[in-house]
Amino acid sequence: MIALFGPLAPLALLVATTHQPDGDMARLRGSWKAMAPSGATFVLTIAEKECRLETRGPDDKPVAIKALWKVDETTQPKTLDLTNLTREDGQALPDLMAIYVLEGDSLRICGATPGQPRPTRFAEGEEGPTLTVFQRVKPVKDEAAPTGDLARLQGTWRAATTDRGGPLTLTVQGSSIRVKATGPDGKPITVSARLVLDEKARPKAWTSVDRTQADGGVMPDLLGTYELDGDTLRVCNNGPGKPRPTEFKEGADGLPIITTFTRVQDPPLP
Repeated sequence: MIALFGPLAPLALLVATTHQPDGDMARLRGSWKAMAPSGATFVLTIAEKECRLETRGPDDKPVAIKALWKVDETTQPKTLDLTNLTREDGQALPDLMAIYVLEGDSLRICGATPGQPRPTRFAEGEEGPTLTVFQRVKPVKDEAAPTGDLARLQGTWRAATTDRGGPLTLTVQGSSIRVKATGPDGKPITVSARLVLDEKARPKAWTSVDRTQADGGVMPDLLGTYELDGDTLRVCNNGPGKPRPTEFKEGADGLPIITTFTRVQDPPLP
């Protein structure tokens, strides 16, 4: 549980006020995303009086925590107080004290473990504090029509079999993708994400970001490479949260893996 608290302290501000917020209170509003060295992804959403942190627990189940925030910009370093922490199941969590730095679209938060004094500098320790760096998630507005390989990928693709067994279906609409598969327990899995391609890279780069499951759980980014030849698409990766492969070939120990898709239809997402 404590391991979750450390990255949780990275959130930011929320003070109950009767006037329009300004300064960092205004700049911190919106969505932020961070990835821990373990590959765990954290999505932080900051509203006027509350904030919400979403991640996945040790059992890989989605975890969502709500809190109230207080910020003090007059101190050095600036401070954040996280209070009234509550999980969706109603479990109350201890208050957390943190410090932060906000620079444009980058937010660094160093948070204490529960019951410990507020950190005085930006440094991590074996048992806390924890330093997490968030990047602002910018909304996609008036998305331009896809071009190049992204345009050629529009539609639905299927891999007949995978190393995990069963078919894998990939649907691409604009820069949005949706992947449907079958889990080890036989239950369907659906993952939605945003696809970013780099056709100039060698091998070409495939990056799947802002990945979420149907139950709302967040997932690590997927960094891969790809080859597109007509109606055949091959994607090579080491798995979510892992480094991008440097060569387009499967590994002797099972990683990286290459999945081969074939186009099956062209209509957009229903």
